[in-house]
Amino acid sequence: MLKNAISKYVLNFFSKLYDNTNEDLMKYILKLTSGNKYLAEEIMQDTYLQAKENQDELLEHPNPAGWLFVTVKNLYYKQMKNITNHTVYVTELTDI
Repeated sequence: MLKNAISKYVLNFFSKLYDNTNEDLMKYILKLTSGNKYLAEEIMQDTYLQAKENQDELLEHPNPAGWLFVTVKNLYYKQMKNITNHTVYVTELTDI
């Protein structure tokens, strides 16, 4: 019974968090990615995936929406680093 109540609480928490943040998060991500919808959707999906993976931390966090925005920023910079590294590698190959 208690496990069921906790599961409902967690589901409700994430449902409300998504409803309250998804539009603003997507606007922020699109701004970061200069309108690259594909990359924005990937970052959005990864953000909510990380939220679920870190649900214990997020449930205790004083500002869950802020946590999501910081996660978006970190994922964006990680993506840019990967793209930059990949681009450098491809450029090096074409110079050969």
